[in-house]
Amino acid sequence: MQFCPTLTISKRISEDGLYPNQAVAVKIEKRLDSNDTRYNYTLYPVYELPFGKGKQFLGNSNRLLDGAVGGWEFSVIYHFISGTPITFPTNSAFFEGGDPKLKGKVGPGPNQGTGKWFDTTKFAPFPGSSVTNANLANPAMYPAWTGVTGLPGATASPSGSVQNGVYNDFATWNTYNATTFGDVRLPYTTNFIIGLRKSFAIAEGIRFQMRLDAFNALNHPTFSSINTTPGASTFGQFGTLSSLAAANSARQVQLSGRLSF
Repeated sequence: MQFCPTLTISKRISEDGLYPNQAVAVKIEKRLDSNDTRYNYTLYPVYELPFGKGKQFLGNSNRLLDGAVGGWEFSVIYHFISGTPITFPTNSAFFEGGDPKLKGKVGPGPNQGTGKWFDTTKFAPFPGSSVTNANLANPAMYPAWTGVTGLPGATASPSGSVQNGVYNDFATWNTYNATTFGDVRLPYTTNFIIGLRKSFAIAEGIRFQMRLDAFNALNHPTFSSINTTPGASTFGQFGTLSSLAAANSARQVQLSGRLSF
């Protein structure tokens, strides 16, 4: 039995994008990269079955029997990758500030009962032209921390299709809020690759190996589409069951051969 474990702990920082709506004193955003994977762990055990000539069992096999029971190997590759950070609309929607991690949560995951992956109460969508003044004053839709009712035009009554006098204020809204947080991430991913090998000694120095590999052997789906649009019915969730789509491939089985000489 051979074990080949590897563990990588890393932190990836990016500083390659500008904050939006800047006219002067242009500022570049430095943030935890959206592709950061904090933990990357791989375990690769290989087990050679103890059958055949010179092995623990059937060690005195003749050439025919050894060709049938000898030369078998079994391997498993287990791969764990921690989830990547969720990118939040902290500069394109009202954001209360602070860490949007759910209170009381140790790691990433949904709040039982609501299915919310993060604290959605820290966000509110910018009002569009169809939002009424009554909705602007509704604390369930626009909490006091948004400050929207204190803006000039919040109580105006425009005519026509425009329902409030503040919607256009957010075309040039500019903040420098963080957009990623280290403890609010997509789900971690795991993958099992199971392999079976059979080696044949054709002649001295020449071997042929048949390989059977099952990728994503347990057929586990990976989802990576948490809704980050404030105001959406599935904000903070993966969406409805009918719209879920796996981001990875289903189980695939591959048969191959290799000639060594």
